[in-house]
Amino acid sequence: MLTRLKEEFSQHDIDITTIPLTMDSWYAHEPLKQKLHQLGFSQIVVVGKGNYVFDDGQVQYTASQWKQEIEYDSTLWGIEVPAQRKTLSSPTFGVLNLLFFLTCSTRAYYLMDFSTTSLRSAQMWRCWLAHNLIEQMKENLEISLGYQLNAASRRWSLHWLIN
Repeated sequence: MLTRLKEEFSQHDIDITTIPLTMDSWYAHEPLKQKLHQLGFSQIVVVGKGNYVFDDGQVQYTASQWKQEIEYDSTLWGIEVPAQRKTLSSPTFGVLNLLFFLTCSTRAYYLMDFSTTSLRSAQMWRCWLAHNLIEQMKENLEISLGYQLNAASRRWSLHWLIN
């Protein structure tokens, strides 16, 4: 489906591969990452789960533990909240750049950079802001329409989209 979508847009001189992709880690896995790279998508940001394990060469923690251990910096350029960027290794995803950050409610999140070329922290942050706004809009639509996607339909939708 992404191949067909890419072709449809290219008929109108629109290259959708230049638009950054964001997704929840629910969908993230190596075959999907490779497929997206093959299709030409180069900017991919994944919102991570707390149970993924990451290693910095000295210690190995779950993402939840890293979020607690990180020293957040509130002066990073282009990011309005305290954040910290780290390059860590994961048995699931290999070596990745991660951006840990605190929201206004002091809740900690992290983003994984699946891009072909590493994104700057501010780029990752902006991708997450757009992703978050889309998620909020989807939730508002579901509430107003009285409909909610369940996990099975989300998986089917993703399978349909990439095949």
